[in-house]
Amino acid sequence: MTKSQKTKIYPAKRLKKKTILSKKILRSIIGYRKDPDSRFNLNKLLEMKYQYFEIEDHYGFGVDGEVSGELRQVTINTLVEIYTDWKKKLEEQNFEYYLAIWLYLPRMSKSQVVCAIEEKIEYYDKEAFIPGKKDKKFEPLNFGKMSDSLKNITWELKIDLDSLYEWEVNFPRQNWERLNEYSSDQKIFKKNIEKSIRVIGNNEEKIYLFPVGDVWIGKVLPTVD
Repeated sequence: MTKSQKTKIYPAKRLKKKTILSKKILRSIIGYRKDPDSRFNLNKLLEMKYQYFEIEDHYGFGVDGEVSGELRQVTINTLVEIYTDWKKKLEEQNFEYYLAIWLYLPRMSKSQVVCAIEEKIEYYDKEAFIPGKKDKKFEPLNFGKMSDSLKNITWELKIDLDSLYEWEVNFPRQNWERLNEYSSDQKIFKKNIEKSIRVIGNNEEKIYLFPVGDVWIGKVLPTVD
């Protein structure tokens, strides 16, 4: 058997590895109530003026692409449950607040539930994201059994931006283990710089922000009597 045959990962093995990872993530998300960040914390909110729950903590590293099937269903269900719980507790308080589900697509593992009060409301409500295309509509049917619950939420489209730092682009070539990896990364860097829609800073501190998908901002709007 050749070296290449020993190290080759066949599709069936790759699928099995992916399935094991998905099941591990599912168990973690289903047990989200053990995560202290999932519980509404009034004292923390009053002190920091914001609070958030990140589903990514339950995904771990290495899951940054599209999520489908049961994992997709459980993820959105968990976000809605936490949002509903926080909304109920916020309504018991006598102050203005911001509360929303940040649903990232296709990078669903980045999704969050975010709330804020006082001076932080303005940032999260109007400055955290760049608006997306106005003609693009949220499709609840893409989430299977959760579709009816999602229809009660008003969704606003924003742009999911990733970042590239100038120091990454200029990192010395000798720090790459292989020349082909360096060349491949430089092509990716060039493409992301060309796609960038916002640049922050200058020189080595320059940051390129480029679109990688959508962020749907979901809120249950107050009913009008």
